[in-house]
Amino acid sequence: MRGRFLPVVVFVLASMTGLRAADGSFVIELSARADGGDRTVTSRSTDAATPARLNLTARPRRKFEIKWSVAGANGVRPVPDVTVHVFLERLGAGSRANTPTAGPNALYESAVVSDFAPGSRCTGQVTLEVPEAGNYVLRVETIGAALSGRQQAAAIDLAVSP
Repeated sequence: MRGRFLPVVVFVLASMTGLRAADGSFVIELSARADGGDRTVTSRSTDAATPARLNLTARPRRKFEIKWSVAGANGVRPVPDVTVHVFLERLGAGSRANTPTAGPNALYESAVVSDFAPGSRCTGQVTLEVPEAGNYVLRVETIGAALSGRQQAAAIDLAVSP
């Protein structure tokens, strides 16, 4: 299964204005859409330990588009050396729903390290093939930001059925 994914990843650092985080140093957005699906699901940042997750359903072997952005909130001090970590992980029987890190068999995983000034932004986009039937979690999280505030994350549950 792992060899079937041919991700194309684009990272962009750009300046933005008007970003405010209600409770944290970052504004995180994670969007996903499955080909043939009728909607795009967008999750926004929360505490990394217990991110609220939306659900998306898909059929196997369809195109799966993922977009994310992590922005430094206006009005907060700069945060250096933050890892933006993104992964798609299959949830097995008995798996914890809020997996804090990707396992060794993650179906997709990427990371970029960035310095965040107020209003700066890191974005990414990838298109994958929807995996085989099962339950998955898609998550984007900040790592290394705890010194300046708290870790934050956004997540989406993906249910794949034939």
